[in-house]
Amino acid sequence: MWRLDGCGGLVVVVLAASRPQPSTTAGPVVLPTDHSDVTSAIDDVSFKVTHFHISPPNHLINTTSPTRTMQSALSTRKFPASLLLTVGARERETNLVTVGQYLTPLEKEETLATMLMTFVNTEFVNCSLVIVADGGYINSSAVYDLVHLPHAKQVVHLRKEEDLRGVVWEVPGCRGYVFLLHDPVPLLSFAVTSLSLWDYQGRYVVVGATLEQLEDLTRTAKGRKTEHIVGVIQSGREGEWLVYMNQLYWGTGMGLVTSWKRDNFTTRRSPFPDKTSDLRGAVLKVVTFEWEPSTLYYRQRNGSVHHLYGRDVEVVRALAPIFNFTIQFIEPPNGERWGMRQENGSWGGIVGLLGRGEADMAIANLFINTLLGRDQFQAYSTAFDTDQSCLMIRTEPPLPQWQSPSLPYTLETWLALLVGLILSGPVLCLLARAAVASTEAAGNESMVSLTVAYSDALRIHFQESQPRLPRRHSLRLLLGFLLIYAIILRIAYSSNLTAFLTVTRRPAGIQTLKQLYESPLLLFEASTFLKDSLLQSPNPYLRGLAERHVVVRDMTDIIREIIKGRGVFIQNRSAMEFLTNTLLASSSRAVGVRMVKECYAFFNVAVGLPTNSPLKSSLDRVIRWIFESGLVRLWKQESYSLKKKNKKELKGDGASESDTMEAIITSDMGQGGLVPLSLDHTQSIFYVLLFSYLLSALMFLGELTFARKM
Repeated sequence: MWRLDGCGGLVVVVLAASRPQPSTTAGPVVLPTDHSDVTSAIDDVSFKVTHFHISPPNHLINTTSPTRTMQSALSTRKFPASLLLTVGARERETNLVTVGQYLTPLEKEETLATMLMTFVNTEFVNCSLVIVADGGYINSSAVYDLVHLPHAKQVVHLRKEEDLRGVVWEVPGCRGYVFLLHDPVPLLSFAVTSLSLWDYQGRYVVVGATLEQLEDLTRTAKGRKTEHIVGVIQSGREGEWLVYMNQLYWGTGMGLVTSWKRDNFTTRRSPFPDKTSDLRGAVLKVVTFEWEPSTLYYRQRNGSVHHLYGRDVEVVRALAPIFNFTIQFIEPPNGERWGMRQENGSWGGIVGLLGRGEADMAIANLFINTLLGRDQFQAYSTAFDTDQSCLMIRTEPPLPQWQSPSLPYTLETWLALLVGLILSGPVLCLLARAAVASTEAAGNESMVSLTVAYSDALRIHFQESQPRLPRRHSLRLLLGFLLIYAIILRIAYSSNLTAFLTVTRRPAGIQTLKQLYESPLLLFEASTFLKDSLLQSPNPYLRGLAERHVVVRDMTDIIREIIKGRGVFIQNRSAMEFLTNTLLASSSRAVGVRMVKECYAFFNVAVGLPTNSPLKSSLDRVIRWIFESGLVRLWKQESYSLKKKNKKELKGDGASESDTMEAIITSDMGQGGLVPLSLDHTQSIFYVLLFSYLLSALMFLGELTFARKM
């Protein structure tokens, strides 16, 4: 329970525990500025943890003497933030908190106190404050004045680096951090560790560090991603302080902003300007590599790269003039591309370059994801396009052309035609025999034979003229309708046969993930990125495909394996669209690969950034405008045209990798819009001729054998 004892202007707060308490980080003690109602003040004390140890700190606060002694249970109600006192790590061994001794202002620091009060009241309006002071400043007039400001605040007595872990770094709204340090080494050490314990959007003011130490701070992992760092340095002249700010992308080191003389700043320039809307021509490194259709290289005849183009490249180029920066394209070392996680937890490729701060942006059809913890090293802008992950498979071989003569009609139609032909012979024979008894049937006795009747029926089906016309009107009527029937059949057959001879027919093939899982095909990929995604999929067929995953680095080798029918390749729908739009041949060329109809994942495509990049919020706003304007689709179409143009320019200088790939996945079917009938198209005709030769020879041998027996 709590006990307050009045003692000559001192307020002593004693925490009595009935049993031993576990040792944890001390919670904050909140005291209101108005202590007229002691009961209300104590009831409104809020702690972060239930059990804690608190030792007597060196914080000396002047308060009003209490007029009574009372006891009260620990309250859980939150008090409106007025003053938070966080004790250091070395003071967490006893159960006593003493607050109330008077601070003695240091005369030599009165100028600093006045300057900081003016600074905070000007630049930190409506901001929460974190005041960090070491032993050299904790009892100074500067801290004394700052803690009495009406801002919501936290005060930390810094003894060693671990004390900074108790700072509340995640607070909504405007945040200001004031460091008063005689020894800035703990801050410099903290700035290179625990990257998540930092407010990258906060405003920092550091007092007590030298200019070299401030520059070292801006070069740390946290400092180089913090937009607003201000250093206050005593100039050596009495009462004068110099105010420096970090340059971020504008330059290196610290830049002088203003100075404090005679109780006022010499200029009204803000030390916290917007440093991301105008980068003042800064050179930003953009890491990428050639990956169709996102980033492409326009190559010259000698193989050198003339310039980069493509959807992702144009997005970055559109950002450059808006934010006034210069692009420097770089590639990942050793062909690492997007990067893989190493055994020691580090990353290579794009993720590694962004995580180490060696690149400012990245483009290469980057999917927004957090797979394998890559979001700890790489962040993303807002999405500017979407894509779908599908599976590329070989187009099934066409059906044999010798089957073409039978394809214009279905099996049921052919059976119906056969039945009609079989019935035509007997009907003609019966009508001819019925006419024998009639005088007007003279001369038609030959049709009485069933063989002759079938011969006449075949002539009608093949539209051959009859050797004689029947005299009976019933026979003429029947032959007339049979002729119309045969004409319709022949025209329909001839027209449809032309289509089947000129159009390649292919079987349906694999269209679903289940069918692919049941097949023996392997799963090829240029990296292990999507394999890890498949292993985490709730779809059992995708997890099964991941077990047959094979990494093949060279795209040409992957396409060769697909064409041979040995596996499938994880590919994006946009890549297939690019492929079909950049073929040099006409649309009559048949592409040897296709997409499995059932795809499995949608992804948002974005620009890669280092984690906690100060550019993100500004870039997101403009990228959203680009997406809404429809420019991304336009840049896609332009990249198709440029790719075809570059292919034509290089066509006579030997085959490039893309040309080789195109030669693998396409088959020539003639030039121009007309397709002449080749031997492959008309092979069925020669099969019929060959069959007639063989059948005639067999019949001839049969006749010879029969004649000898006679």
